Amino acid sequence: MEITPLGDSALIIRVRESFADAPHETLGAVLKMQRVLENAGFPGVTEITPAYTTIALFFEPARVVAAGAKVEEVFDWLANKIRKVISDADKIRDEEIETRLIEIPVCYEHEFAFDLGLVAQHAGRTAQEVVDLHSAAEYRVSCLGFTPAFPFLASAASRQRLDCSPESRPRSARRWFLHRRSTL
Repeated sequence: MEITPLGDSALIIRVRESFADAPHETLGAVLKMQRVLENAGFPGVTEITPAYTTIALFFEPARVVAAGAKVEEVFDWLANKIRKVISDADKIRDEEIETRLIEIPVCYEHEFAFDLGLVAQHAGRTAQEVVDLHSAAEYRVSCLGFTPAFPFLASAASRQRLDCSPESRPRSARRWFLHRRSTL
């Protein structure tokens, strides 16, 4: 597990190298490690923030020094404390990590899903098959975006990836996307 500084009052803990090859398992490992770090109660820690494959641990250097770290060794002191508790991650079972199910309404009408036909064509399926696959899957929030209340979702069942970049869309959809992005 790699631990690197992030400025002078935070560090990044890399839990996994990749998210794409096993999103469900990677998210589980990151959340498990977050729980271990929260339970450790390190002095001076102000926030522990999970991401796809890493955890950011923010701290107040003065409080870490007051707890016993030398001024020039704050990062190493905290990194050593983290390494000592990492072994506890195996003691937390997946079912101990509290989650909740939230149902998100989705509208597949053309006004809101204008590229549904293109997605279906690209996937070699009918529009109804795409709707059925999309609405039957269970998703996990893998992280929150910069826009408030904008979750990035991952599905363990999702095996077929589609290029959703603006460049892959037809000209009219690309123009709508770029306009929409610039007005947000």
